[in-house]
Amino acid sequence: MKHVHYVYLIASIVGGGLTAYYVFEGIQAHQGNFDVMTFIQSTWTADAYAKSLSCDFWTAATMGTLFMIVEGTRIKIKYLYLYVLATFLIAFAFAFPLFLFNRHRLLA
Repeated sequence: MKHVHYVYLIASIVGGGLTAYYVFEGIQAHQGNFDVMTFIQSTWTADAYAKSLSCDFWTAATMGTLFMIVEGTRIKIKYLYLYVLATFLIAFAFAFPLFLFNRHRLLA
């Protein structure tokens, strides 16, 4: 798959866009306020399905971030810290596919 890295780029754009959309929707629902603790608690209190998705996400995000650090250091990706920051400041759904896009381009 010669151009598979573009799949990662598209996933990054979609993941970041959808995440931002729902955060902005949540901000509107809370009268323009964003409270980090309310955001985090909402994923754990809705029901068992939400808790399941939260556990799934946090496990994948933690291991994905660790992979970005280990693999990025191994292959010497420039500005590696920006992917980790993007994970926390934007979304894992944005940062990880973007990391994979740049990793794939570097290794090709």
